[in-house]
Amino acid sequence: QHDYCLTRCELRACCAHAQRHGRDWVEVIKDDLVAGPLDVTLVTQGTADRIQNFHIMNHTWPGPKVVVFALFAPNPTAAARAAKQRAEIVAAASSWLNVRVLVVTLTDTADVFTKQFSSFANPLLPINTLRNLGVDHAPTNY
Repeated sequence: QHDYCLTRCELRACCAHAQRHGRDWVEVIKDDLVAGPLDVTLVTQGTADRIQNFHIMNHTWPGPKVVVFALFAPNPTAAARAAKQRAEIVAAASSWLNVRVLVVTLTDTADVFTKQFSSFANPLLPINTLRNLGVDHAPTNY
């Protein structure tokens, strides 16, 4: 089991409240993975606006797949939007095969990278954390 950092307070330091361990903080939306000894797992991450992209990948790649979707919910308005996006992910995932679909809800907007480098309304995604989470959930070594 690994430690995961969802928000960095400094360039090389995770915020204490954003440190996660284990898997109980991740929601598994769907899990019907079937992996053989020679399979390679496709692992990807993104936000709900990438559902259609993953839909295409799912129908193109017959092997095992792990996708991690990040939802932003730092305030009540965003939480309502995140709930709608979660429902869209659940609906889309119902037609996906050989996949593990994970959802991580991000509630912090104080990330040091967002403060320094982002001019967007949403905080920057912790891409490495989401990718590592996906890799840790992959049923194969490749």
